[in-house]
Amino acid sequence: MKYDIIVIGGGPGGHEAALAAAQSGLKTAMVSDMALGGRATWGSLVPSKVWLEEAHKVLLTGHENFDLGRLRGKIKAQGQRIAQNMRIRLESAGVAIYEGKAELASAECLSVVLPTGTSIELETRFVVLATGSEPIFTPEMKPMPPRIIAPRLAGAMEALPSRLLMVGGGVTGVEYASAFAAMGVEVILLQRGPSLLPRIDAELVEAFERWLFATLRIKVVKNAATVSLKVEGETVVAHTASGQMYTGSHGFIAAGRRADTTFWKGEPHLLALTPEGAVKINDFCQTSIPGIYAVGDVTGAPMTVNHAQMQARVAVSHLLYGTEKALRRKPTVEAVYTPLPIGQLGDTTASDEAYFVVKPYEALLKAQIAEDITGMLKVKMDKQTGQILGASAFGSQAIEILGLIQIAMHANIPWEALRAYPLPHPTYSELLSQL
Repeated sequence: MKYDIIVIGGGPGGHEAALAAAQSGLKTAMVSDMALGGRATWGSLVPSKVWLEEAHKVLLTGHENFDLGRLRGKIKAQGQRIAQNMRIRLESAGVAIYEGKAELASAECLSVVLPTGTSIELETRFVVLATGSEPIFTPEMKPMPPRIIAPRLAGAMEALPSRLLMVGGGVTGVEYASAFAAMGVEVILLQRGPSLLPRIDAELVEAFERWLFATLRIKVVKNAATVSLKVEGETVVAHTASGQMYTGSHGFIAAGRRADTTFWKGEPHLLALTPEGAVKINDFCQTSIPGIYAVGDVTGAPMTVNHAQMQARVAVSHLLYGTEKALRRKPTVEAVYTPLPIGQLGDTTASDEAYFVVKPYEALLKAQIAEDITGMLKVKMDKQTGQILGASAFGSQAIEILGLIQIAMHANIPWEALRAYPLPHPTYSELLSQL
């Protein structure tokens, strides 16, 4: 069978690419070796966001209303709903879906190893790699259910821990730590580096940490690189590189992810990789091999759904229209959905060519009325052009505020022009117009 484009991977990035291609008139196929929705739906994003939603309810209504069995059912039902909706949309658009493991050695032909063990050959003009990422485990630190789990196993927990050792202070670790803490679990978070959420502006993270320590039952240990996590009887024991030992009833591994490049069966040097092992791409999501594009986690950080979807649109736009009319990659919001969310967009590092505006929530009438003044917005602008270069925000509605700024950045609306819009009063979005 011959196609115009074959997408490898059934997660959000692959779904976006296949749908965009098919709706543009290309004969499109998708190959996925797991249920539609990918790891994002079944192993990370959906389980974590359901946990966080339930944790938020617990904070508002009390622990007596929490039901772990109901949470497990909600996670499963939501995953099934997403997968079913994806299949309906793809098939309605004419996308052929192959269930199996893709093996790629060139831009024109790939093999699909079916669940039966047999293989079929498919031909194509273009390939979009959307194979995602997989968690990083080692022999000394790997899941050992039910005592040591990882995001993909969280939905199967039978009981809440009494004391949880959370390994990793990135987005996943911080989100799950806050969810468990909101449910009354004592949490010890072991972070390899000197700060939580190292990809987000340090000033905002400091404010976030102050809130985290004051509000939730979380003990954060920094510069604590965990080298082993083991089950000893009824206890989980963590050892760090500095020789410290921590114990808990359960352990949770959220220590990072790596790009899944197991699809590649060709000459290693033909498909260029980054130093971190991700597929290297240009501004149009082209790889080092003509005709092969890559989107989503397989291209490295940021490993977020909206980033994967942006890349998918860029890739399909380029293979349809070429360089002149194609979309280009632009920054997308990286969000942490804790009870008070925190997020970042673009670059917020100091520069002689840029200036910053910082605005605390306490100046907002909406925040004062809601008695919710914890939070701040930080925006970076180019001194010469006034264009927004980046932003970070912490507090209620922080991610929605960053979403508005993302639109301005993508539309090349300078900061002063954005400020001129009279936004609804009273709202959190007024942070933009009141600065």
